[in-house]
Amino acid sequence: VFANVTSWRMPRLAVLLFTGAVFTAKVLIVNQSISLSEVVAAAFAISVWLLALRRTRRAALAVACVVCAAVAIERLEPFDFLANHRAFGWLPFSGFLHGSLAINVQSFLEKAFLYGAAIWTLNMVGTHVWAATGGVAILLLATSFAEIYLPGRSGEITDAIMVLLMGALI
Repeated sequence: VFANVTSWRMPRLAVLLFTGAVFTAKVLIVNQSISLSEVVAAAFAISVWLLALRRTRRAALAVACVVCAAVAIERLEPFDFLANHRAFGWLPFSGFLHGSLAINVQSFLEKAFLYGAAIWTLNMVGTHVWAATGGVAILLLATSFAEIYLPGRSGEITDAIMVLLMGALI
């Protein structure tokens, strides 16, 4: 994704510099630190990205599947479903308005990156932007309905609406 939006002639160098900048910024942010899992994840992500640089449909499909699977897995962790469910939130962005503003903004930006990457990688496979947006929105809506059975989670329509807005921007 980064190589597609930059005009750099050496996208590999751009990604490495961007990764270094992200880790440097994380060290400078108060109460943040770099964990071993983040370094391993960054190395894995760069490896998958290098695979995608081959510009084959198979490589793009692999990246798209990894991104969509990561989104679904992250939303459904810890996979400890309850027998009883809570109410589903039909009012968009209501959860964003409550709680800590700093945490909510950080969560929003993380979701914007992940969902945008899912749309973009599906588009790289050859899927039309609207079809990719609809597919990601359906994935998010399905996992949101599953979240009402997870402890400490709240299922709501916000993420699906957010993806539709992002698809319109893309």
